Amino acid sequence: MSSVVLKDPCLNRLIFLFDGTWAHRKSADRATIIQTLNELIPREGNTVFYQKGVGAAIGLSEKIIGAVTGRGVKDNIVDAYSFLADNWKPGVEIIIIGFSRGAYTARSFAGLLYRVGVPQHKNDKTYRLLVNAYCQRDVRKQGVPEHLRKKYECKNVEIAALCCFDTVGSLGIPNTGVLGVLKLSHFFYQEFEFHETHPAPNTKFIFHALALHDPRKPFAPTLMHVPEGDDRVLKQVWFPGSHGNLGWEDVQGGLVDIPLAWMLQQLQWSVGLEFNQERLARRFPRFAEIPIPLDCDKEHQWIHSRVRGSKSWFMMLMGHKSRVPGYYPKDGMKTNEEIHPSVRLRGYGKKRSDSAIPGFHCASNQDGAFSWVEDSKHSRPLLRRSDSEASNVYRTIPEAKMDEFEAQLLGVSF
Repeated sequence: MSSVVLKDPCLNRLIFLFDGTWAHRKSADRATIIQTLNELIPREGNTVFYQKGVGAAIGLSEKIIGAVTGRGVKDNIVDAYSFLADNWKPGVEIIIIGFSRGAYTARSFAGLLYRVGVPQHKNDKTYRLLVNAYCQRDVRKQGVPEHLRKKYECKNVEIAALCCFDTVGSLGIPNTGVLGVLKLSHFFYQEFEFHETHPAPNTKFIFHALALHDPRKPFAPTLMHVPEGDDRVLKQVWFPGSHGNLGWEDVQGGLVDIPLAWMLQQLQWSVGLEFNQERLARRFPRFAEIPIPLDCDKEHQWIHSRVRGSKSWFMMLMGHKSRVPGYYPKDGMKTNEEIHPSVRLRGYGKKRSDSAIPGFHCASNQDGAFSWVEDSKHSRPLLRRSDSEASNVYRTIPEAKMDEFEAQLLGVSF
């Protein structure tokens, strides 16, 4: 069914929010970071499209199938595409945001817009046909995109910002453990093989928040890569906590505050998106307080909040693998990874006995800038050749800068 057209003459932006698995804004359970963004974004000049997560159905069997297979991702893309086609016009900015499986949906939606564009033939049949062509990879065949663009009078669009919270897994399906056998099924694999790995070239700003402390192997992070020499803004920042800490809200705040504040900062400086001040003050109680230096450990106990985990039998079947910054390379590509300052200030991982980043130590240069340097005894050196001589270069991940608005939200003196 086609989306209702919202005729707003003052419309400046279309903002698409894709929630994580099982998440729904009408759920009685706790909220997600995507639902919080939905509340913080003012409607004046902005039209927000919120899409509940896959597996958000009422029945238990539907929840499990949606969580394991990602069933419903394609339908979510069709709904978003329909809404965009009905409401977009030249000059309107597009912002796409997603968490978890919703981040996969966001990246795929961005890829669809790059490869096909926005059709002027506005009907449900056209939307689904174009999404199916994208999902089945037909649009990657020579001449197909041009044919579809001409037939359906598709217009090129630019994506102002693509914002993701912890994209995980491969093709949206668990990679390993007992559940990995699903990848042997042609049905499941074909359904989800359309996911984009790299940010679409029509995307101007790309932001990705990543969790450092989630050992579940199927939840391995899916980083974004852009070609060396690409001058677009790509920021991928690692935060303390697990996958859940980057997406699910806590009643009393906690680690989730940090990536949320960081993403709000990125949206403000990159595309000028402002937020409801009254709701910001409610969501970030420290926002209205006198700021305190970040190194005052006793005053910032939220940095030491519990890392969320899962002890369920369902998750135990999935296997174990630590996340390691800098270990997701692709030839000729860059990831622009950074470590958030909160990782250094927390000083440990899931437990106080754990290293903040196993195999790395924090170092500072004479200018006072921090970075995380790989320990030689733990590393697999990067082999580089220069002047016909091989040399080992160990990974060094710089610390991200905390900017003014982000610091204000967290109650930190800037």
